[in-house]
Amino acid sequence: RAADRILGAGDPERAMDLYALYLRLGSEAPGFWEARNRIERLKQMGGIDEE
Repeated sequence: RAADRILGAGDPERAMDLYALYLRLGSEAPGFWEARNRIERLKQMGGIDEE
């Protein structure tokens, strides 16, 4: 939920970094799909550059 707070504070790039880190922990982790979906929404909003 830290990434959610950071996103709410207006720092989408940092939030994206935290969501991506969470995804690297593995798809079996609780909340994996929620994090993946949030990343996709951030990309669609255009506030994130893909690396």
